[in-house]
Amino acid sequence: MFSLFGGIALLLAVIGLYGVRAYSVARRTREIGIRMALGASSAETQRMVLREGLRLMAVGAGIGLALSLLVGKVLPACSSR
Repeated sequence: MFSLFGGIALLLAVIGLYGVRAYSVARRTREIGIRMALGASSAETQRMVLREGLRLMAVGAGIGLALSLLVGKVLPACSSR
């Protein structure tokens, strides 16, 4: 049962990250167009977007890992009462 809920939570997190990233890129469409008009290649632009997405993912994974470790320590203490 916990695996099912964990899988659903993971799916919702992935959908949420996709939505945030899509919104961010949509807001920067003009900037990306100007960069390409000034000579940036599509590969450079793609790397820029992917780098920012990976940074967002790394921060989210770090916070999630820290919170899961914290909850893992606190939960057994609360359940023994």
